Amino acid sequence: MIRAAAEADLPALRAIQQVSLDEPWPDLLATTADGPLILVAEDPTPVGYLVAIPGETHTYLAELAVTPAARRSGYGTELLDALTERTSGRIELTVQESDDGARAFYNSHGFVVAERLESYYKNGDGLLLVSALGE
Repeated sequence: MIRAAAEADLPALRAIQQVSLDEPWPDLLATTADGPLILVAEDPTPVGYLVAIPGETHTYLAELAVTPAARRSGYGTELLDALTERTSGRIELTVQESDDGARAFYNSHGFVVAERLESYYKNGDGLLLVSALGE
């Protein structure tokens, strides 16, 4: 099930963030009040989440993370689908250029490389991916 995050979810989401992301952004999960859109995948406890920042021309998908044990079970797709239902227009995100798994996932959902971002991550270059999903 996908739902909006509640304050009570934040400790579990921070734990998912720490085990799932090479370069987590802890401040994204500071609060659910007046912050970015945070969606949670649960089964029955949180197994994944996404953080999105809606803008005037596009939505920036800041993080999408699923616990290692729950990967390849469809939660990432469900989260991405829920985001497209809640937003309109283009979705943008960045991935590490060397992260073949993430690139394949987003490619399978219609995202394409818009720009190469040199030294974007501590561990190397990034890619800006864009999709017309939700238009």
